[in-house]
Amino acid sequence: MMRFWRKGYTRWHTTYKRECHRALFDHFFAKTVAGSSTAEIVAAETANLAKIRECRLTFGPRPAQRMWIDLGLGTNPEMFVPPRQIDMWMPPTDTPAQ
Repeated sequence: MMRFWRKGYTRWHTTYKRECHRALFDHFFAKTVAGSSTAEIVAAETANLAKIRECRLTFGPRPAQRMWIDLGLGTNPEMFVPPRQIDMWMPPTDTPAQ
């Protein structure tokens, strides 16, 4: 703890840092629904991610991507861009060149 005092940190810096962490946590992570705690939300999201992981391992990336969207998890535009390389297990009639 003394090393922080030597670098010029004060109690004000520590308090400010804690307030910043709390504000960021509240804004980005603790999006709680009325009546549910953060732990319940984390447990539900962890269960959803486990379902998607199992789907990806069993059926492949495309069904897992569809399941991700169906479960209402976050998306970004890059998720909907066609792949740059065709899947080597696709039948020849599905390739873009034919």
